[in-house]
Amino acid sequence: MAGFPAGYGTTDQGGEYIGIDTTVLTGNDRSGVPTDATVVTTGPTDVKAGATLTFAGASGKTNYLSGFSLDYHGATAASTIVGQFDGSSSLVGGARCINIPVPIGASLVPQMYVVQFSPPLQAAATNASITFVVPTFGSGAGVANATMTGYRV
Repeated sequence: MAGFPAGYGTTDQGGEYIGIDTTVLTGNDRSGVPTDATVVTTGPTDVKAGATLTFAGASGKTNYLSGFSLDYHGATAASTIVGQFDGSSSLVGGARCINIPVPIGASLVPQMYVVQFSPPLQAAATNASITFVVPTFGSGAGVANATMTGYRV
């Protein structure tokens, strides 16, 4: 791993990947998802009128949120709305907020907003849900589809 400090998610010419937790992943396994994990996805859900997406808690399991995507059109008036990732017992490190710019024009080409969490956001307790709450995109808003991806162990 010459030339790359451990823990920065870097690759060298040998093709090994050093994750932020200093785990070395080799070959094609770069996902960092534990082998005993169950993949969890929610969506796509139309959130233009405001909505909550949820990874429900599972008995004896911990939820992890690894990514979020949103494709959406504009609305009658431009604005910035705030979406929040949280959970029934919160997330390790607390809630996270993202600003979502909403342009003028419901017939615009869809905007794509993608967030990848590395490392994934972890629910603060076992059997706890993870949620994404977003307010309305405003009057005249076009479609706004949101999807959360992650896993539980």
